[in-house]
Amino acid sequence: MCATGSMPVRTMTADPSRTAHAECQAVHDLPDEDKACRGSPLTRIGEEVSEQEVFVPAKVQIVRHICPMYACRKCEGVEDDRHTVKNVPMPPQVIPKGIATPVSWRIS
Repeated sequence: MCATGSMPVRTMTADPSRTAHAECQAVHDLPDEDKACRGSPLTRIGEEVSEQEVFVPAKVQIVRHICPMYACRKCEGVEDDRHTVKNVPMPPQVIPKGIATPVSWRIS
């Protein structure tokens, strides 16, 4: 699922079963033309993160989907119909808020 050559991510976790799995990241970002508001560049203010377990024959890997969030400094405190925070929605999941992937549901 992750591109070849992507760096594995090491995380500190209290769950010892998670340390045995490889991790990779898939960043889902806004297009550059959507990172502006009223002529001003948006500022990255955080990110939404979702993790899924992907079963690859003979190994399990964790894919961390990251959707950066951006805000417009000019729009802070302004009340109008425009959204001051922008990001790309998370990719759809087999089970809402679950960690399963379509591959893990296939029985061969």
